[in-house]
Amino acid sequence: MSANDEALIKGLVQQAERAQAAGQREEAKRLLARAEAVAPQHPLVLNALAIDHLQAGNPARARELLDIAIRIDTQNPSLWLNLATALRALDESDAEDDALRRVLRLDPRNLFALLRQAERLERRGKQRAAARAYQTALQTIPPQARLPGILRDTVTHAIECVRRNDAALSEHIESSVRSVRATEPTDGVAELCATVEVHGRVRAIAFRLEEQHGRWRCTRLQLG
Repeated sequence: MSANDEALIKGLVQQAERAQAAGQREEAKRLLARAEAVAPQHPLVLNALAIDHLQAGNPARARELLDIAIRIDTQNPSLWLNLATALRALDESDAEDDALRRVLRLDPRNLFALLRQAERLERRGKQRAAARAYQTALQTIPPQARLPGILRDTVTHAIECVRRNDAALSEHIESSVRSVRATEPTDGVAELCATVEVHGRVRAIAFRLEEQHGRWRCTRLQLG
């Protein structure tokens, strides 16, 4: 394919996406049909057609198109993410997990994939693991970022899940710690001793913290 044809395909697909987002469905279809006529096997065209089938409630056909696109371009995380969406609709959990892993291998900070992984852990009843996964996802969002509307409810839920887990962890720690004693033998050094109850047993913990380059690090830990 020539560089001019490549640019034409990208332009038509982008215009179709903008038309779809603006609610101009017929215009989006017209633009996508033009792109398909020029390059029916182009991964961007196949991906756009797959999204159209997903929105129309036909995940099986979307999967077929995405399988073809991925055989042509294995390094596009958007293809793997849309495949995961199709597999989720088809209730193919293991394959969905694999597709999400492929997304994150290519794009470790992909917010959509990180949130989807957290959702899957939550649905399996792994609340603590889900909270950690949600926290990882939230850390990728820049301050004051404007989120797409499709993500706002999910991000709000992620924040609430992390808050609940933090509250439960704090309550557990407070109920487990019997006593704490801290000393500061020299500047930039703190030594702490605590007794905690773990599974009905009382244990002692001692650790030493040292300030290094503006950060506190644990340099010694002893369990009794």
